[in-house]
Amino acid sequence: MKTFNFPFSAYTFDATYSVEDNKIRLYPQQELDREHYDFLKDLGFKWAPKQGQDKTFNGLMFALWTTTREDFALLASNSTFLDMEEMSLIERAAERAARFERYANNRLQDAHDYHQQANQASEAVPAGQPILAGHHSEAKARKLQNTIKRCFRKSDDNIATFNYWIDRIKGVQYFANRKASYSTRSNRIKGLLKELRDVQKKLNNAHYSLTLLNKWLVDFDDETLTRKVKFLCGAPLKATNLAAIPYKGYKAYEGMTAVEIINESIKGHQRTLHSQNIHRWIAHLLGRIGYERGELGECERFEGKMTAAVLQAFARENGALQPKAKQNKDTGEWVLTSLVPLPCHLSDSSELSLSDDEWRDVMQVQGYSVPPKRAPQLPLLNLDVKTISRAKGYQRDKLETLTVIHLTKAEYKAIYEGCRGVTVSACGQFRSKLCHNPKLIKQNSYHYEWVAVFFTDAKAHPVPESNAINYIAESEKVA
Repeated sequence: MKTFNFPFSAYTFDATYSVEDNKIRLYPQQELDREHYDFLKDLGFKWAPKQGQDKTFNGLMFALWTTTREDFALLASNSTFLDMEEMSLIERAAERAARFERYANNRLQDAHDYHQQANQASEAVPAGQPILAGHHSEAKARKLQNTIKRCFRKSDDNIATFNYWIDRIKGVQYFANRKASYSTRSNRIKGLLKELRDVQKKLNNAHYSLTLLNKWLVDFDDETLTRKVKFLCGAPLKATNLAAIPYKGYKAYEGMTAVEIINESIKGHQRTLHSQNIHRWIAHLLGRIGYERGELGECERFEGKMTAAVLQAFARENGALQPKAKQNKDTGEWVLTSLVPLPCHLSDSSELSLSDDEWRDVMQVQGYSVPPKRAPQLPLLNLDVKTISRAKGYQRDKLETLTVIHLTKAEYKAIYEGCRGVTVSACGQFRSKLCHNPKLIKQNSYHYEWVAVFFTDAKAHPVPESNAINYIAESEKVA
């Protein structure tokens, strides 16, 4: 646990954690002075007024979870673990919407009062009575006129503020519903898995680099080590995309031999492997992923054919480094191996051997759904026809007719790649090459025209029956 030099013994806090929004909340029992408030602000905590839930004098401090903030919250609350937040996001949203509704009703009442004042002031003036210039009543009449205008203006301003709070209420309700929706939870799980892989990547790099650097010390002489250290210092490895010898500055390794630099890097990687901070992050992310998957419901069990590609994709999603799967012909079990130890929630070694059903159970527990196979692409045809029709951009109900021109592959490749591509026919049965009209390109014209392409030096495919094609007549072919 991290220690903090700033004394908070004069203050009493209640600290909670909410897994729904991944926030730590501090409920101070006394008003914080500026020095202590700035200290919390530097840690990343923000002030939220009017959310004390009768725990504090007028608000709370909140921040997203990190190991440092958790350590401080435990220290400030004098606890060994954080209590779970009593108020859910839905309850918090309902309380916030009720508060906004009070604000909106107050503004509506103010608008009504100002409108009433304007009407009462108007009743003092007979209908159609003009202001008499130079008369002794002119000053009073103009003052009354300004009062009426001011009341109507304030009434309109309060109506605008009322509409603003109504929109805020809608936003609070929408946000609360969206946070709990299936698509949002699914995307949140994807983001958490990405964070998990980023943290696991540091451990994978440490394991891989330790093996690599120790091998260097055994296999190479000093001259070769010096050359390798100079070449690879700060350079990412192909396997892990992180450096085995980190770059620490222009003069960080000045006066050190290659062996000393490697030994220092080895110590750094060993510190990474034994880092409590990294392991706490992994445990925290796994807990959040488990909660979100629990809210989504039980994952559907994979009943398809187990293949090496399925297992490798599953392992990669969970942070394994270059996993390889192979079936043992004798036992029928699938053996999953990696260059480094597998993630701790899968195995404590670099190899895991399970049967088909056991792998299906593991994938179901981890909430992994095998992605469906992509639909095969439409065939790319080289057709010698007059025209080919396609949908016009995003206007799917409108068609665009492309004239077919004859080009060689070399001529087509010479066209800038941003001016050529592939399009789908209007009938949806095939694809065809297209490009900007080369004649207009040679003329340096600002006008461009898309045309379909028939390659004269490639195999011509049989022309299918389609209403998107304008065929060449037999007589024209002979001619």
